[in-house]
Amino acid sequence: MEKIDIRDLRVGNWIYHKDCPIPLQVSGVKNNEVYLKHSFEHNRTIGFIRQDRPSACNIDEIKPIPLTKEVLEKNGFKFKEGRFGLYSYRLVDGNDEVYLNSTFTELEYQNVCHNYDDPDEVNYSSNMEFPKPLELYQLQNLLRDFGIEKEIII
Repeated sequence: MEKIDIRDLRVGNWIYHKDCPIPLQVSGVKNNEVYLKHSFEHNRTIGFIRQDRPSACNIDEIKPIPLTKEVLEKNGFKFKEGRFGLYSYRLVDGNDEVYLNSTFTELEYQNVCHNYDDPDEVNYSSNMEFPKPLELYQLQNLLRDFGIEKEIII
């Protein structure tokens, strides 16, 4: 089971619990515990989850959800053949554009902003490379860091 650094988890991140086959959402993080959102359906799957309060588990009991093309497409990323096949998935959100390559190991972010002193548009872009493919929770965090508040559909 792949280990997640607890400092990387944020409220709203999607993860798996070791005893649950369906994705769960993080509702809080404290010390070495992760609190999970749940619904009645989860109660049948994981015995320790109670309906009246968020359930806590140890960080060692959770694992990341792999990023897949199905998840990206479900959440508004469009497949796009890029130069040399580099960028395959593109998300446009207002003035923000996020590009991910097909192996999910390189990301580019661009923001088109208007400078009132200069009527021309200014492009901001940042490229990032990752040693291994991004996981879903990491992409969620990057989007938030860019100011893109997107509800992720699983």
